[in-house]
Amino acid sequence: MKKVLIFGASGSVGRSTIELIRNNPEQFKIVGASAGSRFEDLKQTAAELNIAHILDTRGDMTMEVITSFIQQSEPDIVLNAVSGFAGLRFTLATLESNLPLALANKESLVAAGDFVMALSKERKAPIIPVDSEHSAVWQCLANNDTTLKPFRKIFLTCSGGPFFGWDNLENITPQQALKHPNWDMGAGITVDSATLANKCLEFFEAMHLFSATKDQVEIVIHPQSVVHSMVQFEDSSIIAQLSPPSMQLPIAYALNFPERSDCGLPTPDFSALDLNFRAPDKNLFRTLEVLEHCATHMQNLPTVFNAVNEEARNAFINGQISFTRIFEILEAVTTQTRIKPLENLGHIYEIDQLAREMARALINKN
Repeated sequence: MKKVLIFGASGSVGRSTIELIRNNPEQFKIVGASAGSRFEDLKQTAAELNIAHILDTRGDMTMEVITSFIQQSEPDIVLNAVSGFAGLRFTLATLESNLPLALANKESLVAAGDFVMALSKERKAPIIPVDSEHSAVWQCLANNDTTLKPFRKIFLTCSGGPFFGWDNLENITPQQALKHPNWDMGAGITVDSATLANKCLEFFEAMHLFSATKDQVEIVIHPQSVVHSMVQFEDSSIIAQLSPPSMQLPIAYALNFPERSDCGLPTPDFSALDLNFRAPDKNLFRTLEVLEHCATHMQNLPTVFNAVNEEARNAFINGQISFTRIFEILEAVTTQTRIKPLENLGHIYEIDQLAREMARALINKN
């Protein structure tokens, strides 16, 4: 039985993980879990599932607090499902504890990818991706000895969000943006999917996870969300990973890796499947133009992109700015940012804070 610690247990990925473990008590036991705004719900879940250690993350989460909690819980593997930049400390504490990390917090790699990957290698603490797209790539690339096969290109698939096929994104309401056609997710990631910012974050994540160059990653619109990603190899052969749009499979794969187990998903009826692929509209979804600039130069720009996107997206959800203003604020701050290398983790936090201040100033001007 594998002992699991879940950071961010009250979010959509955390809840899916708890449901998976609830249905497979002979395979997994939750030995620790954290939550923020829904901590009272976690307390009830902890009583039901006999979770010995729970952490309220609404206070100041220092590395020391997180590391101590990990040591008390004594897990075999840690799932980081914390939302946003706040998840970075949980990633760092897990890797410094020499534990395997099932990573659903993409922002850790977007904001601090070089440092996180170096720490994973130094501590011999593997990072197993939980995002469905990166799990798909991992499955296409992984050998039995867990080393990765050489590849020519990664195709990151994208549903296109609720506004795929639209020709005008003016006057969109938060209620419209929060209705994803295929996935049931939290508000932040759902709006990020509507702007395609989420796919931009996943682009940076793929570059770090798989040591890919900008030109080795391509975003492809796939409205059905059945093909989760594809990998092209040197002989031009392309391998794809298919499954119904559910987080159960990538979570189960990460927790069981390198083994597989039945997570109760149906087998697709291939005679009824109609799979389509399209190029994204970069003129309409201007996050992709910002991505091009940031991915070309890298260094501090992905950290800035993530910080600004979090501020602008939350302002849209709260009714402070329009949907298209998210694009404008991202463009403004990233193009005004002086490109420079990330010196250390402290520097990353400084850059994140400065980018947020610039974004807030533009939000307040709206």
